Amino acid sequence: GNMEKNGLFDSDEEEKIEYQPEVESPDPNLGVTMDIHPASRETQFMTSSDVSPSGNPPPGGYGSSDDDIEEVVDSEGNNKFEFEVPYPDVQIEDSTWSVSQPTKMGHITYTVTGEDKDGPFEGSRRYKDFFSLRQALVKRWPGVYVPPIPPKQSVGNKKDKFIANRMHFLDIFMKKISKIPYLVQSEEFQRFSKPSGDITATFNTLGPISPQDLKERLENDLGVSSELDESVVNQSREQVNDFQSFLKKILPTLKALREEAEKMVGAKENLNKRTGAIIDAMSFYESNGLSRFVDQDVTRMVVENPEDPEMKAKSDGIGKTFKNTFKDFYFWIRSSQMDVEAVIDAVSGRDKVVQNRVKLINKQKSEKNELDNINNKKKTLKSLFQSASSKQSRAVFLTTDIEKLENDAKELDVIIKMLNCYIAENIIPVFKEKQIKEYYEFLNFLARREINNSAATISFWSDFMKNENVSAASS
Repeated sequence: GNMEKNGLFDSDEEEKIEYQPEVESPDPNLGVTMDIHPASRETQFMTSSDVSPSGNPPPGGYGSSDDDIEEVVDSEGNNKFEFEVPYPDVQIEDSTWSVSQPTKMGHITYTVTGEDKDGPFEGSRRYKDFFSLRQALVKRWPGVYVPPIPPKQSVGNKKDKFIANRMHFLDIFMKKISKIPYLVQSEEFQRFSKPSGDITATFNTLGPISPQDLKERLENDLGVSSELDESVVNQSREQVNDFQSFLKKILPTLKALREEAEKMVGAKENLNKRTGAIIDAMSFYESNGLSRFVDQDVTRMVVENPEDPEMKAKSDGIGKTFKNTFKDFYFWIRSSQMDVEAVIDAVSGRDKVVQNRVKLINKQKSEKNELDNINNKKKTLKSLFQSASSKQSRAVFLTTDIEKLENDAKELDVIIKMLNCYIAENIIPVFKEKQIKEYYEFLNFLARREINNSAATISFWSDFMKNENVSAASS
């Protein structure tokens, strides 16, 4: 007849599972004499030089406990919400600059601290303020690397984990900005750090930067010479165009990797939980099966042995011991993607200057034609309704404006050459070195984290081998 099913181990697939015991241990050193503990292995692979004095993550900045929970409280000590702290991707030892303490008040605000040319500043900022700041910097500092911020998101932007992740990247943005003096001292940043009124509204009053002011920024703030060799300019332009093409091609790959990593984070979490589930199953079996077989002799228990509470404690916590390296990978690849997008923004800034120059030249041609028509007294649809004095005033304006457009177009031509050289000689090589350095740092951290995961696994299972009942079974 049909056997009655009683729960945990009952399955219609049970007969398909084949148990294949090892005749002997694959590792001759695996036995009761092993003395490997997570703490000792952690010390072996994570030396004091790997951790900053403040207790922050190791170089490369990817370290943080998977289950770190930061509790956010207001000034009265009232809990606002909890969120998971993600992995930093930069290690800048400067607590002066930070984005912290997210507060829900209909919208989310963050406490921003820093220090500019006028001294320390602190205040509440919304995401849209960061967005407006970066937008202004990108527009008014074309060709210059401006650290990235996470993109806008209208759905789910008030969930705790989303807020934590957004704050993480905004904090990185501020810390990176702090290392770029000409951006910190800029008029744009001053409107963010020391605002008078609505920050986004003040940015809207900023007009486009003039060619003369832009050239002055390049010369004075970035140290770019306007006296350039034409062959160097041509070579730089080709290099920039080639690198821009490469970045646009690799960007979809990075996005795909990020999406895949996001899926793997959950899979890894489930795998870690399943390790704990195995122990739960063993505990259930010992309580409901083995206990009867050994006639309630607790000394013959392993997981449920009351005389070995340490084993029970380790068994209960094993699922939380392992660190999710896919989460580390996700934050690293997302940060890399955002950096690529920031460099694309910088090169696109040069492209917009090129487009502006073309517009000026076209406008200049149009105004020259109009001026010629006025001087030659040629009748047009526009001139039919103008008086003689109006035409004369218009001619004076056009003469002045054409000269200004010509000068601006010449300035932009020089600026474009300066930007090509600056991007080729500064942005691209620095970005390449940064990507190389961060990749090796990440692999270094990833290897150490996986080694520590393995050490925790070995330590846990070797403790089973120390149990006299288990060790006797292998002899």
